[in-house]
Amino acid sequence: MRNLAYPLQFTFKVTTIANDFQAVDAYGNTIAYVREKIFKLKDNVDVYSDESKSQRLFNIRPISG
Repeated sequence: MRNLAYPLQFTFKVTTIANDFQAVDAYGNTIAYVREKIFKLKDNVDVYSDESKSQRLFNIRPISG
């Protein structure tokens, strides 16, 4: 990740379909938007560059095997 301006602010949105949160730096720039689907047998978390979800940065999922 790029240089971050601290403090970071996390805003959580808890909905019936997914748990979302946004991380914003001290200047108000969105540094990450995370969406986790709930009610899944295996967790699958997507991390996007912003709330528009146009660019996925990471996908976190369990290792199968």
